[in-house]
Amino acid sequence: MNTKIGFAFVFFLALATHAGPSLAQAPSKLEQGWAAYARGDYAKAIKLIQPSAEAGDPESQFMIGRIYQYGQGVPKDYAMAVKWYTPSAEAGLSYAQNNLGVMYKNGWGVKQDNVKAHLWFSLAIESYLDFEQMNRERARQNKLSVSEKMTPAEISEAQNLAEEFVPKPSPFGASTLLLAR
Repeated sequence: MNTKIGFAFVFFLALATHAGPSLAQAPSKLEQGWAAYARGDYAKAIKLIQPSAEAGDPESQFMIGRIYQYGQGVPKDYAMAVKWYTPSAEAGLSYAQNNLGVMYKNGWGVKQDNVKAHLWFSLAIESYLDFEQMNRERARQNKLSVSEKMTPAEISEAQNLAEEFVPKPSPFGASTLLLAR
């Protein structure tokens, strides 16, 4: 499955989990935002999704981070991507954890830091579910490439941080993507 289709699937899952009890109800602004993203209307998507991201919704934070990372409808801005990926990753969203690890691995929007990259890749590996093997394998490969550049002490530090990690509660409750999986 290519990346665009994979992310579209995730966002349709998110759209479905944000849906109200009645199909007759008008779609919420957030639902409209997910649909706009799926259509490639990124400027509209960011306008509709950002209020939920600002309110603390991890999936919305991930989406805004992704939009900034790839410059979809906005100028590419790695620092803004990190700003949005961080709370989403801290809430336990595996996609955000992996993407945040990539940012630290490459020094995109943050100071390059192999310990933090290793931490986020480790957490992503543990967070992905069985049917997300392709994503889990990508996180494993990322972790392996970072590990090759680390000292044993740095690896130990990253492993300790991963063991101590406790997801921060979201004001939106448990991740709807996690619940849907």
